[in-house]
Amino acid sequence: MKTALIRGTFGSYATGDVLSVERTGSTITYLKNGSVFYTSTVASTGDLHVDTSLNTTGATLNDIVIKGDNLTAGATDFIASSANFSVNTVTPTITIADVAGDNTINYLEDDVDVAISGTTTGVEDGQVLTVTLNGKDYQATVSGNAWSVDVPAADVQALAEGNHSVTANVTNAVGVAAAEASKAIIYNSTAPLTITLDDTALAAGETATVTFTFNEAVTGFDNSDITVEGGTLSAVTSADDGITWTATFTPTAAITDTTNLIKVGYDWTYVSSGNAPAVEQVNAAFTTVAPVGVTVTGNSITKTAADGWTNAGTFSDQVITADGSVVDYGS
Repeated sequence: MKTALIRGTFGSYATGDVLSVERTGSTITYLKNGSVFYTSTVASTGDLHVDTSLNTTGATLNDIVIKGDNLTAGATDFIASSANFSVNTVTPTITIADVAGDNTINYLEDDVDVAISGTTTGVEDGQVLTVTLNGKDYQATVSGNAWSVDVPAADVQALAEGNHSVTANVTNAVGVAAAEASKAIIYNSTAPLTITLDDTALAAGETATVTFTFNEAVTGFDNSDITVEGGTLSAVTSADDGITWTATFTPTAAITDTTNLIKVGYDWTYVSSGNAPAVEQVNAAFTTVAPVGVTVTGNSITKTAADGWTNAGTFSDQVITADGSVVDYGS
């Protein structure tokens, strides 16, 4: 009798492989696809009894058939034989991809649904996977060992500021559960930067102080990060270690334009993390009034407009007010 001990590993197996046990005289041989891979060292006498058990790690066994072939006359086949059956001992796994690219959902990204996705192994197509965030469950269907689900924008905006955990769970077709996957994320609904002007309706000769306020200290921020329309900006400076920056905006003369923007790009970083968020912009609307030259001769007053302006003319019996406007009293 050969005891039921593991005799070693004998190569790999593929779909269609046939494993068999044969006795020739008193010698027992074990074969794969007709080739001997093990020979018993114990002589076989009497009836041949074969006890079969199957064990596999990290693989799937399907449509296994156990039967007796080439039996001698009078030999007894199996006491009972089952129908074909399937064995799946693969332990499924789940992974969750980075959420929103960097695992931080910011105040711009929460305006739309946020996709949470990932991959699986050992999970059949059509299996339902459950994603949980903030106590709510969302269902995804596995296809090609991949999955994705959208979390509605309203649910994202309902998150508290700060740290959260996303989890995912799934079982395969035979009920084997994958170990729960989790992903740490951050929700930050605060704008990382605000840009304000102390005057957004600029007249000739006026300037405005532009203030750039970050939600934490930044480094590498300078005028190369700023795009200015309709004027020029002096060098930005900070007096509080990089949180608040100011500069003076001087509008271009002799223009009227209420659609100007000041924009900040990405080439600065947070001191704490070394990252920079999305671009910010603000309308910097202003109006420039052209300068007026005035000549007084007797009771005749002549206004001379700057280039490109049409407010020139000659008037009689007029008074120049303190703000430079002209009042006509007639001649």
